[in-house]
Amino acid sequence: MSDFENADGVVDEGFGEFVEVDAAEPEVVDAEVVDEVVVEPEVVDAEVVSETIPEASVADKATSFVDSAVSTVGASVKNLTTESSISSFNEAATFIGPNADYYIPRFQQMEASGSPMSWNWSAFFFGLFWMLYRKMWLYALIAWAVLFVLELVPVIGQIVPFVAWIGLGLFGNFIYKKFVEEELAKAAPLAPAERKAQLAARGGISWIPAIIAGVLIALLVAGAVCSVLGLASLGSLSDAL
Repeated sequence: MSDFENADGVVDEGFGEFVEVDAAEPEVVDAEVVDEVVVEPEVVDAEVVSETIPEASVADKATSFVDSAVSTVGASVKNLTTESSISSFNEAATFIGPNADYYIPRFQQMEASGSPMSWNWSAFFFGLFWMLYRKMWLYALIAWAVLFVLELVPVIGQIVPFVAWIGLGLFGNFIYKKFVEEELAKAAPLAPAERKAQLAARGGISWIPAIIAGVLIALLVAGAVCSVLGLASLGSLSDAL
């Protein structure tokens, strides 16, 4: 018999002798024990999974991306707005003409503060003549009509001139700012060269109202002087009598 034919567990010791070795019988595993040991995969509730998954992190990433995009777009829009504002202020300077360096900073200050109040001494002292001097013809006409009607009211008419002076002093720059913006809007559709020419022609100042105001002021002063002299001559005449 050869070594390969010992299928019953007979082992050759190397000296021609064979020793029987008990063949290990396969272990019978109890089916119940197997059932108890085998771990079945745990079924996870879908609701628990949805609560456990950190969805907030995904939302945070999306929100961060949107915020970044909005910031980028906002910065671009801000740059465009700044450039357009600078351009409009340059055009406003063309329209305003003399003393543009006085009005434009006050326009910017009113836009920054959101307040329409900005004191103007010229508007306070000269009132409607200042409006005409700045070519606000329609504004001056409307203001004159309102003042004329209010002065007819018995009680209000006495304080209308004082209120008008204070009002124009406080809101004169705001009124002129609105007038400038309207003229800029009218000239906006034109080509750059035509727009500049129209703004220069329609804007600026007019010396005619200033001359009229000067003549009227001179007449008022002359009338006051004549009145004083007349009263003085009457007094000396009464003393002589």
